[in-house]
Amino acid sequence: MKILVSGCSYTEHNNWPNYLFYPKKHEVTNVGVSSAGNEYISNSVMYNFDKVKPDFVYILWSGINRSDLRVPNSSIFSNAKSDTSKYRSSELGESKFFLSGHALDTEKGWLAGYNNIKADDWPNINSLSDWFDLPEVYKIECLQRKLAISTDGGGQNLSPFCHQYYVTQNLGIENAYKSERTFQNLMNCFNFLDKLNVPYRFSFIYDLWNKDEHFTHGRAVKEKYYNYIDWNKFIDFPPYEFGIKYDLLDEDQYHLTDDGMNQWAIEITKILQKDKSLQHLF
Repeated sequence: MKILVSGCSYTEHNNWPNYLFYPKKHEVTNVGVSSAGNEYISNSVMYNFDKVKPDFVYILWSGINRSDLRVPNSSIFSNAKSDTSKYRSSELGESKFFLSGHALDTEKGWLAGYNNIKADDWPNINSLSDWFDLPEVYKIECLQRKLAISTDGGGQNLSPFCHQYYVTQNLGIENAYKSERTFQNLMNCFNFLDKLNVPYRFSFIYDLWNKDEHFTHGRAVKEKYYNYIDWNKFIDFPPYEFGIKYDLLDEDQYHLTDDGMNQWAIEITKILQKDKSLQHLF
């Protein structure tokens, strides 16, 4: 059986895909890329489909906070990699993606830039949300003075083209915007797989609906595109919460240990085995 798997850093360097349908032998193609957002993940499945011709697809979507920057795979961006030495890019066909998960701290850099140009009587701010809530007169002046990420915030290795894009993706943006982008990317991928009649299942790296404060990288909103997704194919068993529950988080307190990811995949396989529509795969 051929299995196609995609995701972000939870997927790229992990062995967990080999535990799907374990202990049955199968051929796994892992196209996950660290720092990838959901637009890249969606396109990675579609772009690699004809190469793999999978019998089953499993997608471990990233969080909703990531906004991949997609540009033409053109020579005009040939220097972008050197301009963004701390910033990952990846190519898929005619597109080049800059992946926000590896971006520098844009909020810190933006705040440093604001403090560099502010007058003494300007309000103090502590976040991008604070900037968005400023009276229009201050925001207009910031834009007129071409406020950019300051090198004081560590943004010197980001090209202006990239870092300004990522700032605009976070200026007072509500989770509904990020949910809309994520769910549209899910729809594109799932419609593609449904058209080809290929079975698939999916999860997210963390619980998108969790209201606890242990993870603050974006909570989803059940806006209109939510209802266009077949949630019967969603396996609500996020690895991040699994790692917290069983003390399997790595030193960074974000990813799971290798053993943790393998244990997670075994639990996913148990769920798949109970799915009557997938019995022909076992």
